[in-house]
Amino acid sequence: MKLFSSALRPLCLIIILAVVSSCGKQNNTLVVETEKSIINEQAKTLHEELARRSKEIVAAMDKDQLAAQVIMTGIDGHVDLSEPEIKRLAAVPAGAVLLFKKNLTADKESVKNMLDKLLDVYGETKPFV
Repeated sequence: MKLFSSALRPLCLIIILAVVSSCGKQNNTLVVETEKSIINEQAKTLHEELARRSKEIVAAMDKDQLAAQVIMTGIDGHVDLSEPEIKRLAAVPAGAVLLFKKNLTADKESVKNMLDKLLDVYGETKPFV
């Protein structure tokens, strides 16, 4: 005795496949939602840590340093900081330092040395480069 007639077999297979595939989707949805929840919690923790650290940095700055955070400046030298630039950056530590093509034309070691020197001028509060 045949369970299904030959005409109903394709329909039965489609129904079985639909049921089986929907079971997998529910499981995958649960996994994806769990992963999203974990990522959101990690993002929240990171955001709180960054906010805490930002408040510490701002609290340690005087009014002149806070005002200088909105200033962007460039470097005149090709791959080195001149003494006048070092003095200027030490006096008014700009919040951002723009590097142009002329500043990056030398070999990697020279550019790295320039950046190290630049960051040394700033001390703890580093600029956005």
